[in-house]
Amino acid sequence: MRRHAEWMTQADERILEYLAENGSERPGEIRYGLAAINDAMAYPQSYVDRRLDRLAAAGLVVKNEDGWAYELTNRGSFFLRGEFDASALSPGGADATASEDRRRID
Repeated sequence: MRRHAEWMTQADERILEYLAENGSERPGEIRYGLAAINDAMAYPQSYVDRRLDRLAAAGLVVKNEDGWAYELTNRGSFFLRGEFDASALSPGGADATASEDRRRID
């Protein structure tokens, strides 16, 4: 069972799941990919951008080397598997957990 932070939305989970299935993606690709899965996930680009910023601040996703695309971190993967309690994350960003949790999945 996944433990969410109070600030997390259903869209956050969909974004994380999308990245887990598709790997590194640019924000526009994430938006269009989610909309292709289901019309209910046709979020405005500005909303997807804000959610990605929030997820990155919490260490659940990270921008890849080119700085344009996002990918899931170890922490994000652990969250999806129910192995990380996101309720400890503050709404303004990441907690004090070691930076190792924020590494990209290789």
